[in-house]
Amino acid sequence: GFNIIGLPINWIKYCDENYVIKEEALEKVRKVVDKALEYDLYVVITSYDSYQDMWSSLNYYQYDKTVEIINEMWGQIGEYFKSYDERVIFSCFNEPRDYITNSYTREGAMILNLLNQQFVDLIRSQGYNNKYRLLLITPIWGDSSTQNLKYFKIPDDNYLIVSLHSYSPFGFVHEESLDEIS
Repeated sequence: GFNIIGLPINWIKYCDENYVIKEEALEKVRKVVDKALEYDLYVVITSYDSYQDMWSSLNYYQYDKTVEIINEMWGQIGEYFKSYDERVIFSCFNEPRDYITNSYTREGAMILNLLNQQFVDLIRSQGYNNKYRLLLITPIWGDSSTQNLKYFKIPDDNYLIVSLHSYSPFGFVHEESLDEIS
């Protein structure tokens, strides 16, 4: 069996031009979270973006806008769920990366470290259960390669989990031909 579910949500699709999340979107997520908690499941609420949004692109050009969006969106999400118990976990990024280069860069790693700290500080500042809530911190692409972890810095906090994704061999997961496993 399993006891945890992830809710990868593209929150930006439910925001107005000032990144305020529509109340009905928060309500829908709350209903799903409440149902999962009834079944004694843990729930990871993740912000998910796409090549169409690219709001979290890890480059200096996008940095200030990304901080603004994190503060607005996660400020609302954190406040909305701050009374929920430890079974609700937050994850600011699913597979963070620079959407322009779509690869690892030292610039991206340094920016991600700053953004991860910003996320942790924001959620902790909200008090209530957010002071001790588990937060997932993800390196670029969620990848655990030596290169990717070289500049990855875990914020100073006692309630963090490092989230790693493994697509290995990559073809087994993402390629129809499965060439990499033959």
